[in-house]
Formats: sequence, C-alpha cells, structure tokens
Amino acid sequence: MAKNSKKNNQTRAGQAVAGLAPRQLAANWLFEVINRQRPLDDVLLGAEQDPVWQALSARDRGFARALIMEALRRKGDVDWVLGHFLKKPPPRKSRVWEILSIGAVQMLFLEGAPHAAIDQAVRQAKASTKSQHLA
Repeated sequence: MAKNSKKNNQTRAGQAVAGLAPRQLAANWLFEVINRQRPLDDVLLGAEQDPVWQALSARDRGFARALIMEALRRKGDVDWVLGHFLKKPPPRKSRVWEILSIGAVQMLFLEGAPHAAIDQAVRQAKASTKSQHLA
C-alpha cells in the first residue's frame, strides 16, 4: 500500500508541475502588457515563437489565454482584492503581483480549486530567483 500511495503522490506532483507553464506564461504576459505597456496582440504573437508555448497542449494554451484575458478584463477587481489583503505591494521586478493576480483570477473568476491556484502560485514564485524569497 505504501508503494501505491507514493506513486499517487508522484502523479499528483507531476500534474501540479505540468500546470505551471500556462500560469507562468500568463503572469509573464500580464507583466509585459501592464508594466512594459505592450499590446496583448503583440505579446501573444511573440508567444508563438516561445518553445514553452509550442510544447503546451491545446488545452494548456487555451488555459493560458483564458487566464490572461480574464486577468486583464478583471484587473481593477483583482488589484482591489490584492491591495485589500496585502500590507504592502511586492517589488515590481519580482513579478509576484502578476503571480498573485493570475492565482486570484483562477480562484475568483474561473472557479478553479483554491488549493491548486495557491499551490501553483507558490511553485511559480519559487521557480524564479526574483521571487523565491517571497514564496
């Protein structure tokens, strides 16, 4: 039974890591659009050349697009919620605001499981040297 349990945990962990790429892309796109003031169309066109984007399944590509579209559509609401719960905003270069925004969008507007959104946000923060200390 212990071997079976270990195998299930590895499968769950693999699935959680597999869902990381669309969220990372969406957070990066959000940073580009908001902070670098690049048009979303340009950002998405550039994504087509990205090997991470190319490696995604059609489902994950759709998920990444849904995340960025909803994050931009609901930016005011998400910024208010995050501002309400954070004592001070994270440093801009850390991209933690974008990571939190994508997690909030997933939980509040795309009806994602809160535990999955939180887990992925923490993993995403840990994956970057700019945000590891804020994970």
